[in-house]
Amino acid sequence: MQDDGSAKGMNASLEKHWEKIAVVAVLAVLVVYIGAKAFGEGQGAAKVIIQLKEQVERQKNSDNPTVSGPPGINVGAPAAPTASVPLKNKWINSHRPPHFVEIVEIKDVELSFLPPDMHLDGTSVEVDGVEITWSVAVLAPEAGVKQVPLKPETLFFIIDRRMKDKNWETQVQLKLKEMVDAKSMKDAKEFKGLKYKDGKTLPKSDYEYRITMGSDDNQYRAKVGSGKTARIIGPVAIRTLGLFEFAQNFSNIQGADPDAVPPKDAQVYIKIVKYDPEYGKVEWAGIHKVGDKIGWSTEEDGKTRTSKHLVPTSKRGQRQALVDFDTGAEIKDIKTDQVVVYEYKACQPNVNGCTGPTAVKDQYKVNRVQYIDEDKVQQSFEVPSGMGKRADYFCELHGGAAAPVKSPEEKKAEIEASAQELLEKADKGWKSEKASDKASAQKIYKELLLPPYSDTQVVKAKRSEIETRSKEKLK
Repeated sequence: MQDDGSAKGMNASLEKHWEKIAVVAVLAVLVVYIGAKAFGEGQGAAKVIIQLKEQVERQKNSDNPTVSGPPGINVGAPAAPTASVPLKNKWINSHRPPHFVEIVEIKDVELSFLPPDMHLDGTSVEVDGVEITWSVAVLAPEAGVKQVPLKPETLFFIIDRRMKDKNWETQVQLKLKEMVDAKSMKDAKEFKGLKYKDGKTLPKSDYEYRITMGSDDNQYRAKVGSGKTARIIGPVAIRTLGLFEFAQNFSNIQGADPDAVPPKDAQVYIKIVKYDPEYGKVEWAGIHKVGDKIGWSTEEDGKTRTSKHLVPTSKRGQRQALVDFDTGAEIKDIKTDQVVVYEYKACQPNVNGCTGPTAVKDQYKVNRVQYIDEDKVQQSFEVPSGMGKRADYFCELHGGAAAPVKSPEEKKAEIEASAQELLEKADKGWKSEKASDKASAQKIYKELLLPPYSDTQVVKAKRSEIETRSKEKLK
């Protein structure tokens, strides 16, 4: 009974799926037939199945040349959204890849900016501080170079300052559009005479200044957070003025004369310039002696010493002011005719040539003032009391200048000038009451003017008078 049931169930299943079974049978016969044709009988079918399976696996695991994989992506900046790419039916042997994507590479185009040129025009140091002047010129991009010029209205300047051996400190940030008027900003290609005035300086101090150009351009700020550019002026070294100047203003130096009645002290006349914060540049001068403080004088009572003097001013509405000239300096010594020994070099050419410059020892005399300056440092001022030093002399063979060649006109002018000088000297002596002066004058007329200068216009004009005086018998 059981066998009959099983047979009936199997028959029903075959009846239900007979179409599928028939298709599988046909495929099997076909595979066997292809294998027999390709590889012969026997194991041909199995070999075909195995090779087809391996080929499919290889193709499935190999790179698809129709599919571009994702390249390296620059994560430095967010990429713009890209348009979706429709999938293409480029599958391998009816096998669709699990991921089919075409990536469009977005290149981050880096902008190149061109800041204007900038250069220093000059510096000035006044009593009220330091002034720096500079200029800016807009540049055009070079041919073939993609550059974005920074617009003048976005520019600013950072002014840094430091004292000697100190760190930089920012003083101010100036905007170009606030330094020039709106009319000048429009379409201008150059901005001249830009100025910064530093009125917070110490006297007689060493400073350095630096100017850095920057831009508030949004795109440039996105690239360079600080906005600074590579356009920099400096460091520019400047020394501020002291309150007083007198180091080169010594004159009329006189030595002591103890034998005079009454004895005379050594003295010097000094002009003092003060850069007064209130009155500007003012001057006072006076006589100083050894031991005196520079800038002080004795009042009319002959006893009271003071450093405050009434002087003219350039201040509007105030022609004179009482200004303090206490420099803090003091005269230590005053000497005249002090011998100074030195050497100079000189060539001594002769008819045989020149052997070259040799050292020559010589001496000259100076008048000297020694003093302690406002910084408590000993200083010395001296000026020659006679001819002073001889300058080095080199002949033409050893680097010296060639003797100047005078034109005929220059030579003639020199001869006329010499004749005039001799004539004036002779005329002056001829008018003298002294017999010796008159005799000297007659000798000039007779021997120096006639005949050496007889052809000059000076002598021709007074020839008759000169001949008469040269022949006159003197008493």
